[in-house]
Amino acid sequence: PIACSNAWSRFSSVSKTAFRKPKKCWLQATTMSRKTHPCVRMRTAIFNRYVIPQKKVLETLLSCNQPWLTEEHKEHLAESLDRVTRYVEELNELRERSQILNDELNNAHGRRLNDITYIFSVAATVFLPLSFLTGLLGVNVGGIPGIESTNGFWVFTGLCIAIIIAQVALFKKLKWF
Repeated sequence: PIACSNAWSRFSSVSKTAFRKPKKCWLQATTMSRKTHPCVRMRTAIFNRYVIPQKKVLETLLSCNQPWLTEEHKEHLAESLDRVTRYVEELNELRERSQILNDELNNAHGRRLNDITYIFSVAATVFLPLSFLTGLLGVNVGGIPGIESTNGFWVFTGLCIAIIIAQVALFKKLKWF
């Protein structure tokens, strides 16, 4: 009974640590939750590895008809078996909840990476034609249009702004923005 109560107190601390209510939204993949989650899962697995054999031993002791086991001993064994069975069920529930939490953390992290990648892709799409034009007009060879014109720079700047506006309008029409 003392060993069971000590085990229950350790088990309760694992359970409380694993699923206490965080102050922020639990779907946010914070650095802290991503670091502590594997530790909680590992502690739960270790505890499960020790509890399941104890359950099997208690079941075996309860089912055997030894003369040295009195009815009082069998009642204590039955109570201990019930308690250990609850521990195993709670550990299985913790494992399932832990897996759900892990999936949610991975999904949130994936969504965040997708959003960042999307922003970089849009920025690259906007600046790629502009980089091409500046590279093309930056070549110092004869025949570049607007080289003798005093307004050539402003015409080129206006062309670049018009390209940006056209791209933004196209992105909004395609609902990429």
